[in-house]
Amino acid sequence: MKLQLDGLKNINPRHLATLGVLCACLFWFIESAIDTFIFEQQRLYLENLLRPETTELWNRCQVVFLLMAITVLAMLMLHRQRKITRQLKKYKLALEDTIFERTSDLRLKNAMLENEIMNRLKIEAELLYIASIDPLTSIPNRRKFNEVLSYELQRGSRYQKGLSLILCDLDHFKRINDKHGHNIGDEVLREFARLVSAHIRKTDTFARWGGEEFALLLPETDLKTAFEMAEKLRLVIDEHQLPNAERFTASFGVTQFVEGDNEIKIISRADIALYKAKANGRNKVESKPKLQTNFKLSSVMG
Repeated sequence: MKLQLDGLKNINPRHLATLGVLCACLFWFIESAIDTFIFEQQRLYLENLLRPETTELWNRCQVVFLLMAITVLAMLMLHRQRKITRQLKKYKLALEDTIFERTSDLRLKNAMLENEIMNRLKIEAELLYIASIDPLTSIPNRRKFNEVLSYELQRGSRYQKGLSLILCDLDHFKRINDKHGHNIGDEVLREFARLVSAHIRKTDTFARWGGEEFALLLPETDLKTAFEMAEKLRLVIDEHQLPNAERFTASFGVTQFVEGDNEIKIISRADIALYKAKANGRNKVESKPKLQTNFKLSSVMG
């Protein structure tokens, strides 16, 4: 049925007029034949065809008029359908053009938006880096160190792994600033950060705690190993000298994580150990709790 309707759509409206006339003529010939051979056999076919009786003529004319009216109506409907089809095609093409333009604009805007998002993410990453790095020494600052310390304390509590903390402070740093100026003082801080960073593990976190004070966090490290590391760093600093400044030393306070520790407790113990190292003459390593060491400090460098 659908194929038949599709076939009718392809008919030219002008052909319907010819088809209607042919149908009317065919009806006239068939009606004349029926009248001649069935109902009025005494009359000739040609006579019924060309000169039918008044009643027959009127009936035939009614049917012919009806066929012609149906033909005209079909022509009008087909013409209207073709007009609507052309308009729909026109609207479809216009809609496709509009969709293509809008799609192109949307793709361009999406590309611009993605680019803007990438730029924002890059800026946020840079800001995050700036917020977590000390600008003078290029190592993590106190804020970043506190984040790592909090994470490692939670991890140490869960998995019962060793965790040690070292606080270190440059000795007589104010005297260096007063004698050589703040530029040399800044150079000492940078050199100290470089030396320590070069002698620790990648898993350790070394940060500037504030001023001339630094902090070193050593995951999976017990108190004895942390003490040895602090002593090793102390010797490295003590034997190093900047070209434009006198030798400088540092004091170290070492402690280890114990069950129930939080950030305040472990930092407080390391700070007490650091204060003790300074009180005992500086350029020393102290721990809290006190480490009972039976090894030679000279063996640390080996």
